[in-house]
Amino acid sequence: MSGASFMELMDPLNAFSPTNHVYSSAGTFTETIPIGATTLDIETWGPPGAGGSGNTFGIGTQGGGGGSGGYSHSSYTVTGHSGQTFTVTVGTPAFNSTVVNGTFTTAVNMSAPAGGNGGNSTVGGGGAAGAAGAVGTGGNVANSAGNAGNKGSPASNGMGGPGVVGVHATGPHGLRGNFNNSTNPAGPGYAVFHYV
Repeated sequence: MSGASFMELMDPLNAFSPTNHVYSSAGTFTETIPIGATTLDIETWGPPGAGGSGNTFGIGTQGGGGGSGGYSHSSYTVTGHSGQTFTVTVGTPAFNSTVVNGTFTTAVNMSAPAGGNGGNSTVGGGGAAGAAGAVGTGGNVANSAGNAGNKGSPASNGMGGPGVVGVHATGPHGLRGNFNNSTNPAGPGYAVFHYV
Protein backbone atom coordinates (compact mmCIF):
# COMPACT_ATOMS: atom_id res chain seq x y z
CA MET A 1 0.00 0.00 0.00
CA SER A 2 1.46 3.36 -1.00
CA GLY A 3 0.72 6.88 0.25
CA ALA A 4 -1.47 6.84 3.36
CA SER A 5 -0.68 4.13 5.91
CA PHE A 6 -3.22 1.49 7.01
CA MET A 7 -3.64 3.29 10.35
CA GLU A 8 -4.31 6.61 8.60
CA LEU A 9 -7.01 4.99 6.48
CA MET A 10 -8.66 3.26 9.45
CA ASP A 11 -8.47 6.19 11.89
CA PRO A 12 -9.58 9.58 10.52
CA LEU A 13 -8.00 11.29 13.54
CA ASN A 14 -4.62 10.23 12.16
CA ALA A 15 -5.40 11.31 8.58
CA PHE A 16 -3.15 13.79 6.84
CA SER A 17 -3.96 17.42 7.64
CA PRO A 18 -3.61 20.03 4.89
CA THR A 19 -0.37 21.92 5.35
CA ASN A 20 1.69 24.70 3.76
CA HIS A 21 5.47 24.67 3.45
CA VAL A 22 6.50 28.29 2.85
CA TYR A 23 9.80 29.63 1.48
CA SER A 24 10.26 33.37 1.96
CA SER A 25 14.02 33.75 2.42
CA ALA A 26 16.45 34.02 -0.46
CA GLY A 27 18.39 30.85 -1.20
CA THR A 28 18.13 27.30 -2.52
CA PHE A 29 16.28 24.66 -0.52
CA THR A 30 15.18 21.02 -0.71
CA GLU A 31 11.44 20.36 -0.32
CA THR A 32 10.43 16.81 0.69
CA ILE A 33 6.95 15.36 0.13
CA PRO A 34 5.49 14.36 3.52
CA ILE A 35 4.02 10.95 4.32
CA GLY A 36 0.28 10.76 3.72
CA ALA A 37 -0.04 13.66 1.27
CA THR A 38 -2.13 12.92 -1.82
CA THR A 39 -2.05 16.15 -3.84
CA LEU A 40 0.31 19.10 -4.04
CA ASP A 41 -0.09 22.67 -5.25
CA ILE A 42 3.13 24.57 -5.94
CA GLU A 43 3.08 28.34 -6.31
CA THR A 44 6.11 30.53 -6.85
CA TRP A 45 6.55 34.29 -7.24
CA GLY A 46 9.51 36.23 -8.56
CA PRO A 47 11.14 38.85 -6.36
CA PRO A 48 9.77 42.40 -6.53
CA GLY A 49 11.55 45.42 -7.93
CA ALA A 50 13.13 48.11 -5.76
CA GLY A 51 11.69 51.59 -5.39
CA GLY A 52 13.64 54.35 -7.12
CA SER A 53 15.21 57.27 -5.30
CA GLY A 54 13.92 60.82 -5.17
CA ASN A 55 15.91 64.02 -5.17
CA THR A 56 15.91 67.36 -3.43
CA PHE A 57 16.81 69.70 -6.31
CA GLY A 58 14.48 72.63 -5.79
CA ILE A 59 10.99 71.13 -5.83
CA GLY A 60 11.67 67.54 -4.90
CA THR A 61 10.54 64.78 -7.21
CA GLN A 62 9.86 61.23 -6.18
CA GLY A 63 11.19 57.83 -7.19
CA GLY A 64 9.16 55.34 -9.20
CA GLY A 65 7.64 52.21 -7.67
CA GLY A 66 9.03 48.76 -8.41
CA GLY A 67 7.07 46.10 -10.27
CA SER A 68 5.98 42.83 -8.68
CA GLY A 69 7.36 39.50 -9.83
CA GLY A 70 5.78 36.99 -12.20
CA TYR A 71 3.91 33.91 -11.01
CA SER A 72 3.70 30.19 -11.78
CA HIS A 73 1.31 27.54 -10.35
CA SER A 74 1.31 23.75 -10.76
CA SER A 75 -0.63 20.86 -9.24
CA TYR A 76 0.44 17.21 -8.93
CA THR A 77 -0.77 13.92 -7.52
CA VAL A 78 1.79 12.79 -4.92
CA THR A 79 0.19 9.63 -3.52
CA GLY A 80 2.98 7.10 -3.07
CA HIS A 81 5.71 9.72 -3.58
CA SER A 82 6.49 10.55 0.06
CA GLY A 83 10.17 11.27 0.63
CA GLN A 84 10.72 12.46 -2.93
CA THR A 85 12.10 15.95 -3.37
CA PHE A 86 12.06 19.24 -5.26
CA THR A 87 14.72 21.93 -5.45
CA VAL A 88 13.35 25.39 -4.61
CA THR A 89 15.23 28.60 -5.35
CA VAL A 90 13.73 31.78 -3.91
CA GLY A 91 15.00 34.55 -6.16
CA THR A 92 16.76 37.68 -5.02
CA PRO A 93 16.25 41.01 -6.85
CA ALA A 94 16.82 40.60 -10.60
CA PHE A 95 16.93 36.77 -10.33
CA ASN A 96 14.01 34.40 -10.94
CA SER A 97 12.41 32.13 -8.38
CA THR A 98 12.41 28.52 -9.61
CA VAL A 99 11.12 25.06 -8.68
CA VAL A 100 12.48 21.93 -10.35
CA ASN A 101 12.07 18.26 -9.53
CA GLY A 102 14.80 16.59 -7.56
CA THR A 103 13.86 12.93 -7.01
CA PHE A 104 10.15 13.51 -7.77
CA THR A 105 9.46 11.33 -10.79
CA THR A 106 7.49 13.92 -12.80
CA ALA A 107 9.48 16.61 -14.60
CA VAL A 108 8.95 20.04 -13.02
CA ASN A 109 10.55 23.23 -14.36
CA MET A 110 8.78 26.31 -12.99
CA SER A 111 10.16 29.84 -13.13
CA ALA A 112 8.81 33.18 -11.87
CA PRO A 113 10.69 36.25 -13.17
CA ALA A 114 11.67 39.26 -11.09
CA GLY A 115 9.88 42.60 -11.21
CA GLY A 116 11.67 45.67 -12.56
CA ASN A 117 13.13 48.40 -10.41
CA GLY A 118 11.46 51.79 -10.18
CA GLY A 119 13.38 54.60 -11.82
CA ASN A 120 15.28 57.30 -9.99
CA SER A 121 13.84 60.79 -10.25
CA THR A 122 15.38 63.52 -12.35
CA VAL A 123 15.26 67.28 -11.95
CA GLY A 124 11.66 68.23 -12.71
CA GLY A 125 10.53 64.66 -13.35
CA GLY A 126 9.46 61.69 -11.26
CA GLY A 127 11.12 58.29 -11.55
CA ALA A 128 9.80 55.83 -14.10
CA ALA A 129 7.51 52.99 -13.12
CA GLY A 130 9.16 49.63 -12.55
CA ALA A 131 8.20 47.03 -15.13
CA ALA A 132 5.97 44.09 -14.27
CA GLY A 133 7.78 40.81 -13.89
CA ALA A 134 7.45 38.73 -17.07
CA VAL A 135 4.97 35.88 -17.35
CA GLY A 136 6.02 32.87 -15.31
CA THR A 137 6.75 29.59 -17.10
CA GLY A 138 6.33 25.90 -16.42
CA GLY A 139 3.09 25.99 -14.44
CA ASN A 140 0.53 23.38 -15.45
CA VAL A 141 -2.31 25.37 -13.82
CA ALA A 142 -1.42 29.03 -14.38
CA ASN A 143 1.38 31.34 -15.43
CA SER A 144 1.01 35.10 -15.20
CA ALA A 145 2.95 38.35 -15.24
CA GLY A 146 3.46 40.57 -12.24
CA ASN A 147 2.10 44.11 -11.94
CA ALA A 148 3.92 47.28 -12.93
CA GLY A 149 4.76 49.93 -10.39
CA ASN A 150 3.68 53.56 -10.65
CA LYS A 151 5.64 56.56 -11.85
CA GLY A 152 6.83 59.06 -9.27
CA SER A 153 5.77 62.70 -9.43
CA PRO A 154 6.58 65.99 -7.71
CA ALA A 155 3.64 65.35 -5.38
CA SER A 156 4.09 61.68 -4.46
CA ASN A 157 6.43 58.75 -4.67
CA GLY A 158 5.36 55.93 -7.00
CA MET A 159 3.53 53.00 -5.42
CA GLY A 160 4.91 49.53 -6.02
CA GLY A 161 2.98 47.08 -8.16
CA PRO A 162 0.68 44.79 -6.13
CA GLY A 163 1.76 41.19 -5.67
CA VAL A 164 0.03 38.55 -7.77
CA VAL A 165 -2.83 36.92 -5.85
CA GLY A 166 -2.40 33.16 -5.84
CA VAL A 167 -4.55 30.35 -4.42
CA HIS A 168 -2.73 29.86 -1.11
CA ALA A 169 -0.87 33.17 -0.74
CA THR A 170 -0.22 36.53 -2.37
CA GLY A 171 3.21 37.33 -3.73
CA PRO A 172 5.39 40.22 -2.55
CA HIS A 173 4.52 43.69 -3.84
CA GLY A 174 6.94 46.01 -5.58
CA LEU A 175 8.67 48.53 -3.34
CA ARG A 176 7.42 52.08 -3.16
CA GLY A 177 9.59 54.84 -4.61
CA ASN A 178 11.49 57.01 -2.18
CA PHE A 179 11.33 60.76 -1.63
CA ASN A 180 15.00 61.29 -0.85
CA ASN A 181 18.37 60.34 -2.31
CA SER A 182 18.12 56.65 -1.50
CA THR A 183 16.30 53.65 -2.90
CA ASN A 184 13.90 51.28 -1.15
CA PRO A 185 15.67 47.95 -1.61
CA ALA A 186 13.68 44.92 -2.71
CA GLY A 187 13.49 41.61 -0.92
CA PRO A 188 13.24 37.99 -2.10
CA GLY A 189 10.52 36.14 -3.97
CA TYR A 190 8.22 33.55 -2.45
CA ALA A 191 7.15 29.92 -2.83
CA VAL A 192 4.38 27.82 -1.25
CA PHE A 193 3.92 24.05 -1.29
CA HIS A 194 0.35 23.20 -0.25
CA TYR A 195 -0.33 19.53 0.56
CA VAL A 196 -3.63 17.77 1.15
